[in-house]
Amino acid sequence: MSDMEEESTVARVELYEAFAVDAGGGNPAGVVLNAQGMSEHEMLTVARDVGASETAFVTDGDAPHTYRLRCFSPEVEVPFCGHATIATAIAIAEHRDEDDIVMLTRAGRVPVQIERRPDGLHAAFTSVPPTITTVPDDIVAAALTALRWEPDDLDSRFPVAVCDAGSRHLILAVGTRERLARLDYDFDALRTVLAELDAMTAQLFWFDSGRGLHSRNPFPVGGIVEDPATGSAAAALGGYLRHLGVAKPGDRFVVHQGVDMGRPSKIGVRIGERGQGITVSGGAVRTEPARRLDDAGQFQPTSTAHYVEHLRRPDLSVGTYSIPNGRVDGQQPHTEDEIYIVTAGAATLWTPTGTVPAPTGAVLFVPAGLPHRFVDVDEDFATLVVFGPAEGTRARA
Repeated sequence: MSDMEEESTVARVELYEAFAVDAGGGNPAGVVLNAQGMSEHEMLTVARDVGASETAFVTDGDAPHTYRLRCFSPEVEVPFCGHATIATAIAIAEHRDEDDIVMLTRAGRVPVQIERRPDGLHAAFTSVPPTITTVPDDIVAAALTALRWEPDDLDSRFPVAVCDAGSRHLILAVGTRERLARLDYDFDALRTVLAELDAMTAQLFWFDSGRGLHSRNPFPVGGIVEDPATGSAAAALGGYLRHLGVAKPGDRFVVHQGVDMGRPSKIGVRIGERGQGITVSGGAVRTEPARRLDDAGQFQPTSTAHYVEHLRRPDLSVGTYSIPNGRVDGQQPHTEDEIYIVTAGAATLWTPTGTVPAPTGAVLFVPAGLPHRFVDVDEDFATLVVFGPAEGTRARA
């Protein structure tokens, strides 16, 4: 029996960021590795609770290193999801020592290879062979209306089409990067257009002659305004470009997505031989779970003022500052903004601009660079300190 089978049948969700360029980028995907016995309704309920564009549910397949994979958005089941496939393969590799995996999806068998790099695990899947469908002129017009685009906004070198590399995507090329950045579409109208085409998303892209592509991916069918990284759409785009002769077997390029959303992503694409699938690659990192910061805010009994850091991230740090009864606060101005939350005792916050009472429960703000210290410490005093960005970050910059 595998370690996945030994786990409880209660859904345990892990969250991964797939295709992320850095922290805060990529597309979140929920992964449930113990989905045995879950009904379709239960899977959809979990996907709605998670709220990611897709959540993947894994059960054992028909052979070793083979797994059945079902993916749900908050609204519908998706036949194939690229970023969730990458995330799931990496989750399996983390739980079990497997480098070659086969996913049995509604779209077909999808092989995935794991690569162990110094910067972490990377995965590459090969899609089912893509198919291309032309789009009638009236549907193209309806899509442009929904996108609030004019016909002149399109790049005439690339005809509008639907490509299916596991999931169907409406593909439209825009003429400029600036127009792609100004995406403001009619959610309900585009959902209607995509539903008529039985398509999951609209793959909107701008072709950079330097072998880079910039993409945006509205997903109203799934109840999602926009995906920051869409692996299945990248596979469809690769098949589409191969079909047009713009990309040839063996070519590689990167799809840049999520930049305009503030969640930058990079999706690697390698073109397969005609009649074969498209390979899509990238990394995925498990999102740190929520946790309690033990001892945060508790007075630390020492002979002098004392600071203990509990959490550090690039954008903030959290610690506890303790001042014993009658002792002097000798702190110097900080290069980051600070919030104090007094958790024990009472004091007065002195600044050149005036004093502020600091009883237990008080929340105080001190801007970066402002001289300040706590005075009138007549009992043991403790305060949580939140720095933004992390304490000392700007001083080292």
